[in-house]
Amino acid sequence: MSAKATPIKLNSFVQDYGRILDILNKKMDMMNVVTIAQFYDPPLRCFTFSDFQLAPTLEEFERIVGRNLRDHNPFPKSDEGIPPKRITLALGLKVSEVVDNWDVKGALNGFSRKFLEDQAKNMEKEGNWEAFYAMLAVLVYGIVIFPNIDHFVDHLAVRIFLSGNPVPFLLTDLHYALHDRHEKKGGAILCCVQLLHAWFRPHMPEEGPFVLKELKPSQKLASLTSNHVKWYIRDWEIEDVIVSIGDFPNVPLIGTKGCINYNPVLSLRQHGYPMNDPPKAEALKPFILHSAEADHPMLNARIKELELKNADLRIKLGRVSVENGNLKDGQQKKDKELEISNKRARESEARREKFGHALYNTKSVFKSKEEELDRALLRIQKLNKTLELTLEMKREARLIFEIRTHELENTIQKYKDTLERKKLRTEESERVYTRLKYQLEQADARIQALEGGDQDAAYMMLLADTK
Repeated sequence: MSAKATPIKLNSFVQDYGRILDILNKKMDMMNVVTIAQFYDPPLRCFTFSDFQLAPTLEEFERIVGRNLRDHNPFPKSDEGIPPKRITLALGLKVSEVVDNWDVKGALNGFSRKFLEDQAKNMEKEGNWEAFYAMLAVLVYGIVIFPNIDHFVDHLAVRIFLSGNPVPFLLTDLHYALHDRHEKKGGAILCCVQLLHAWFRPHMPEEGPFVLKELKPSQKLASLTSNHVKWYIRDWEIEDVIVSIGDFPNVPLIGTKGCINYNPVLSLRQHGYPMNDPPKAEALKPFILHSAEADHPMLNARIKELELKNADLRIKLGRVSVENGNLKDGQQKKDKELEISNKRARESEARREKFGHALYNTKSVFKSKEEELDRALLRIQKLNKTLELTLEMKREARLIFEIRTHELENTIQKYKDTLERKKLRTEESERVYTRLKYQLEQADARIQALEGGDQDAAYMMLLADTK
């Protein structure tokens, strides 16, 4: 069903119900979870390894699930009935539908999985996404994170859904299930094991023996030391940590199957706080009730006392909020007056500067200005030196350019003179060639005349040459 929602719609789901779908879609190996459970230490309510202890906390679960503890009552009354009208408002159903389909299985009341899935499909067809998300959320509550009876969402899961925050119940059921499994020396882990895996895995190392595929899960966990663990997870950072409640030395929790306490003092290192000394024995005092519906006078009286204190604190918080609002308004008024005063002072200073009455500066301001002036002078001196070097380099470059230009001109002139001489020589050679050619032709003519017996022609040619 969750696959039918677009990313934008899923963001709306996360805002209303937290990241419970992320927990549902976490990939995990059940054998790893069972192996982790074997390291649970019931008296201390934590997982004990070779040289360190690790325990899930309300604050860590708050970050994983994405629901703030401050916004909801962590101790809703489990002995109160659920008015059908309240269910109709939350799930978008009719009162008659709620009454007709509120089934009984053994000692538990609730809805069948089929009924809720059918309603969700109808709401999807109608495009009623708000009601569809509510159906999807209550199904996840009853079938995945608070499982009790197969294919049945019991009234405890519905009550927790209506409370708006499953965080304390998830932590309670986890501790209770691990404790109960240890007491019975085995058996199924009746809690949201996906959440256990989602909490445990980020604390584990990403290198070393723990990631070797050839090791069994028990061998990997046995190889862990305090140096391997990721103690502080920045994404789970939180300012305030609940260490105890009321007169209890630790934190009592109420879940779907019973009541149990846990010891946040053992988990301080997970929140970025050092553990310099061993915790006191009274801070680790165990407390457990094996029925969520049990009538425990001391616990009920204590819860009522805490509810009264909580109501009183809310009243005081309201008064403080009003006082803070008044103080904030007063502070804003003073800030405005101060801003006006500062503006006038700045205008006055500007006028004094304009007319040369610069007497408002203090010695420290003068000293600062003098230091700035000295730094400016040093910068100017450096710039002058740089400028002189640049000019000198420019002059040298210009001189080198002139010298090379003169040399080039001389070379060109030399080439021109050489070319001119070669030209003159060529012309002279051509004249000598022409003259010699002519003389050769005359000599050939005389030879032909003599050979032909024409003495007169030969005489005339000889006479012409003599002239």
